[in-house]
Amino acid sequence: MVALGGLPKIGMAEDETKSVKEISQRLGESDRVKIVNKIDDVIKAVNEFTQPDVMLNKPCGELFYLHRQNEGKDIYFISNSLDESVSREITINCAGNISLWHPTTGEISSISAENRDNKTVIKLDLKPFEGIFLVFE
Repeated sequence: MVALGGLPKIGMAEDETKSVKEISQRLGESDRVKIVNKIDDVIKAVNEFTQPDVMLNKPCGELFYLHRQNEGKDIYFISNSLDESVSREITINCAGNISLWHPTTGEISSISAENRDNKTVIKLDLKPFEGIFLVFE
């Protein structure tokens, strides 16, 4: 949890204030709570608690991804919304046997991948407006 400016000190009603103070004290002592004073520090604090699901070697706001789990598989849909090709190295916070599924052709193929610290790193080249599925077993 990230709190901007501090934790609550009073309740909505006078009889709630004691409970609010007790809860805030417990939260303030927790290593799962970070209190920040500036809005710019919120993102840094959130990143301390989480690991991104997908990371790119170079930003590209036009690449979209969606992650779902089904029947023991991790399924990532990745699409390029640009009218030009995009090439990126992608690090996915998932490991296992991976296959590449092309939704427009139905083709399923293998893809070259490297495992680093229980993450998968792949080089992905997407054509204009192309979308693919990466399926981890």
